[in-house]
Amino acid sequence: MLTFREIFERSALLYTLRAHYDEAGIEPVDNTSEKIAAVVLKMEQRIAGQWIGDDEDDILQERFRTIWPLRGNSRPLQARTGTEFLRERRA
Repeated sequence: MLTFREIFERSALLYTLRAHYDEAGIEPVDNTSEKIAAVVLKMEQRIAGQWIGDDEDDILQERFRTIWPLRGNSRPLQARTGTEFLRERRA
C-alpha cells in the first residue's frame, strides 16, 4: 500500500485511467461494499447532525490536509476525508 505522501509525490491522485496505474506499476484496490456502506452511513449521520467525532478525528483531518498538494492556483482542501479511511491509515 502506498502512503498518502507517496500517492501525492507520484501524482497518482490525478490518475483517471487504469492505464495510468499500469504505467506507474501501481495496482489499484477496489473499495468493498462494506467500506462504501460505512462511508455513506457516516455521511448521512453528518448531514443529520448525528455524527460526533473526537479530537483524534480532527487531528487526522488536519494532518491529511497538511500533506494535500497544492498546484498552480488550487485552494487548500476543504472537504472532509472519510474518518474510517484516515483511522485505518494513521501513522
